[in-house]
Amino acid sequence: MITVRKIYLLTVASILLLANVSVQEVNAQKFTLSNNLLYDATLTPNLRLGARLSEQWSLGLTAGYHPWPTDESVSKKFKHLLLAPDVRYWIDSVNVHHFFGFNLIYSHYNIAEVKFPFGLWKSLRDERHQGDLGAIGAYYGYSWPLGRYWNLEAHIGAAIGYTKYDRYECGHCGRKLGDEKKVIFLPQAGVSIVYNIPGRPRKVEGPEVLPTVEEPMTAAVDVLPFVPALSPVPEFKGRAGQLQQDNAVVAHISEYRPYDRTRILRKEKDALFVHFDLGKSILSTDYRDNRATLDRIVEITRQIMTDSTSSVKKIQLIGLASFEGTPATNERLALNRALALQQVRRTRSVWKKSLRSSTKSRIQSYANAASSSWTKAAFGPISRSIS
Repeated sequence: MITVRKIYLLTVASILLLANVSVQEVNAQKFTLSNNLLYDATLTPNLRLGARLSEQWSLGLTAGYHPWPTDESVSKKFKHLLLAPDVRYWIDSVNVHHFFGFNLIYSHYNIAEVKFPFGLWKSLRDERHQGDLGAIGAYYGYSWPLGRYWNLEAHIGAAIGYTKYDRYECGHCGRKLGDEKKVIFLPQAGVSIVYNIPGRPRKVEGPEVLPTVEEPMTAAVDVLPFVPALSPVPEFKGRAGQLQQDNAVVAHISEYRPYDRTRILRKEKDALFVHFDLGKSILSTDYRDNRATLDRIVEITRQIMTDSTSSVKKIQLIGLASFEGTPATNERLALNRALALQQVRRTRSVWKKSLRSSTKSRIQSYANAASSSWTKAAFGPISRSIS
């Protein structure tokens, strides 16, 4: 018979495992509450509390308790207590898409006259078993985000463990038949509804900002609209098309798409990053490899703008922030970093000379990512005339 002391020690150990988070990350934590609908089908109330540890790791504790029937004279029973701490590794980021999990399982049970599927534990159809079980398991799962606060999650796996129990005849106060110890195999499966606390940050997107170009004071003159004398140059030609072959950051304007949170920027190769100190939005050219990155952006832009067959149509700037701090602070920091990169871009002499009103910058911010800013250029052909 399980003692209150055993349950207390296991519960305290599991809570301490969930609470083992550094003080510096408290504000960055995201928690989840989930309910396994398949487990509910056995009329067992259950709940899992999850806590984010880092971008790709999380901890959790699952508990289930089936106290029925309370009338000891009822022969058929599925009474049990289950506690299962687990750790999960997420391929993309916590609570998004694929994950692998490892768990420890403890259960105290009193089961009789229960027919399990697939012919498992046939002796329980004619006997009552009461005892304890411990196991270690692994599983694979997938989580579908359903909005800011909800996910749908499924997982499947297996566990192997050891159990020690007493055997009784079925019925109230059945005769004891003996006791056994054995290694046991357990399948694992679940379909869960998940609630995210405090929820994913709302998308914050700034307006499109046209670069400010300082022009020298000149007398007012009438400027006639430009009318090309030839047909447009074919797509993907000119210097921009050549640069695209060796620079993934350069893309044709037809490939442009606004940023959204489903994109995992750290896995994209077609971008250039500049870096900032933790919690700062001041862009220093001497920090890490920022100078080389900015020089590369300027040089690529210069080569495209000096080619008469191409032009820069859009430069996409995305500000990022790590997950330390509150969502509102991170959103503000990310936007300021994007604006800092835009300001540096304006002050570079080659850009001031070459970029005109046909070039647009799209400012977007995103929290819970690397401490940097991301830039990408899109080009398109232009028409030219022969005098």
